[in-house]
Amino acid sequence: MKKKLLENLLFEIGVEEIPSDYIEGALESIQKKTPVLFEACGYQYEELVVRATPRRFVIFAKNFSKKPQMTEERLGPSKEQSYHNNVPTPALIGFLKSIGKKESDIEWKEMAKGVRAKVTIKKEAKPLRHFFETLPLEMEFPKLMRWESSFTFARPIRWMFAVVGKKFEHFQIDSSKSDSYTYGHRFLANRKIRIASADLDLYEKILQKNHVVLNHKKRVRLIREFLKLSNNSDENLIQKVANLVEEPYPVRGTFKKDYLVLPAEVLSTCMRQHQKIFACYDAQGKLVNRFIAIMNGKRSHVKLIARNYENVLKSRLEDAKFFYHEDTKTKLEAKVPKLKEMVFLGKLGSYFEKVERLQKLVEYLAKSIQGAAWFSGNASQSQYVVQDALKTARLCKADLMTHLVYEFPELQGIAGSEYAKHDGENEPVWKGIKEHYYPLNLSEGYAQLVKKMNPPAVLVSLADRMDLLIGAIGMGIEPSGSRDPYALRRAAGGFVKIVRAFHLPFSFGLLIRKTVELYGHYLKANANDIHKKLIPFVKERMIFELDLKPGTKPYEIFQAVFDSGLDDLSNVYDRFFALIHLYEKKPDEFMKACKVVERTSNILKGVKEISGEIDGSALQVEEEKTLYQLVCAKEPEIARLLSRKEYGTASEEYSRLFYKPVHDFFDKVLVNDQDQKIRANRQALVQKINRLYTDKIANLALITNQ
Repeated sequence: MKKKLLENLLFEIGVEEIPSDYIEGALESIQKKTPVLFEACGYQYEELVVRATPRRFVIFAKNFSKKPQMTEERLGPSKEQSYHNNVPTPALIGFLKSIGKKESDIEWKEMAKGVRAKVTIKKEAKPLRHFFETLPLEMEFPKLMRWESSFTFARPIRWMFAVVGKKFEHFQIDSSKSDSYTYGHRFLANRKIRIASADLDLYEKILQKNHVVLNHKKRVRLIREFLKLSNNSDENLIQKVANLVEEPYPVRGTFKKDYLVLPAEVLSTCMRQHQKIFACYDAQGKLVNRFIAIMNGKRSHVKLIARNYENVLKSRLEDAKFFYHEDTKTKLEAKVPKLKEMVFLGKLGSYFEKVERLQKLVEYLAKSIQGAAWFSGNASQSQYVVQDALKTARLCKADLMTHLVYEFPELQGIAGSEYAKHDGENEPVWKGIKEHYYPLNLSEGYAQLVKKMNPPAVLVSLADRMDLLIGAIGMGIEPSGSRDPYALRRAAGGFVKIVRAFHLPFSFGLLIRKTVELYGHYLKANANDIHKKLIPFVKERMIFELDLKPGTKPYEIFQAVFDSGLDDLSNVYDRFFALIHLYEKKPDEFMKACKVVERTSNILKGVKEISGEIDGSALQVEEEKTLYQLVCAKEPEIARLLSRKEYGTASEEYSRLFYKPVHDFFDKVLVNDQDQKIRANRQALVQKINRLYTDKIANLALITNQ
């Protein structure tokens, strides 16, 4: 008998060109929403592949198949509550009625707090078209368009198809109906192309013949190949350009050498930001008068296209040259008082006031983190770092008042750095003005920041991000869905990335209070309210920074660590990585520690008040006496390990010391004794063991599959 071949699913949404900045977020939302929607439709798969170009989103599910009949367990009242004199109580009757079941359908389930009624019911799956029609509605974009009806999307949908194996699915999104074809390149192969089956490799080959490189990584590799002779490895621009084109093709051009009198970063930024073109450098890293542009597919008249690029660039560079010379007629310092004319976030005073707050925050942070490894232990050097950081903070926003930044906003920081260098400021200051904007994007590895940022820039960057977050949240401005007009997610993400990179120990709560205090009357919310809103936001950004996926063990470990304290964010990282290392190297020891915390936590659930004092003379059973003596003897040892931040060793020791004695204790001792004094004493003992670990490391009761 022939074995049935597993089928795949291939789904494409064809659109008018999507802005490159929209694509990454949309792909993330597809990755997040697709498994949930497949589950609702009762389908499973082995592998999910998501691709995008400016004109299409593609979802491929390998070995896509219907799941076995889905069931759901519903728990009802306890056995005692279900019957009275062998007659079903209203509680049981109401439970059965609410789920449409009979008494004969009941199974009894043993639970920690007694036996409860359990009924297994079948879950009704939604039709597969629900996935195709719902996913576009749940894709996240910074901005949406509405046309003809109430349906919204980033750009108009022009075609769609979905095929499982060789069977095409029929569905409709607004006025667009699914079909069985795709399109090639808009200019080089703009025609209908029939799709035969859900074969991703064949589909990609067909598209490539029609001038569409579907795989983003392949487009990136092609662009890198074209840039080999340019000595330019601007990864951010490469990634952006790869989302601007369906088939990369290089165009080479030049500009007059006269413009090389401008700072190299001003030249390269004008090219990068306005035309998305790559500056060229010689073998020594010096900028030369050449550039490479990447256009969307090979065309005729490439020389004419190159001249068009050159003409636009010439106009830009001419403006930049004029504004640069105008700005350098006065020093950057002289522009600082003019910041009083510029309002910060609408109602939070002027940028001059912001600069004054930044200086005070820099001073506060410097005192808080002087013990950090990167912050020199030498008092005189530390003093110079703080002086340079204060000057950096004073000058870091002054370029907002320059002609160059007014005309080219993307030069903010870069222009200020060049002007400060021109004015003869210390190197850490002029470098710090540019570097305090790092990281420029959250995909940048944290280790890169250590190479790129000097100490003054680190202090100013943290202060600047905290000032923005507190100001926005204090005024009721918060991100909503994919909307984040003030880039608060990027600010918080940069903050936690810098803390991770430089391992900076300070109290996050006190920094919040200090920033709120400096804002004074401008804020609507108080420090406590802002703290409550900011903590979940920072937690979400740390999860993003660590690339943690819900349902995984690392994700659970982070949740457990965060639950045990977060005031020192660098310490959260320390504890997380220590437990990850223990879990990977000694999973048995890790799970034993989890079990101790879980059992001691469970017995304390619902207990409102527990006396912290343990009366050793009131202990009666041998197992509780042994446990008490063990706690008294070993608590100082665990405390020493914690004081040295040896969280992995402390976890191993905790597991080794308490796993067996705790189990013996629960097997032989009734914690919730009828005698109130005995019960309270035993609860205090259990709490002592639990908090010995959870107060300083992690609430491992949150770890599943124990």
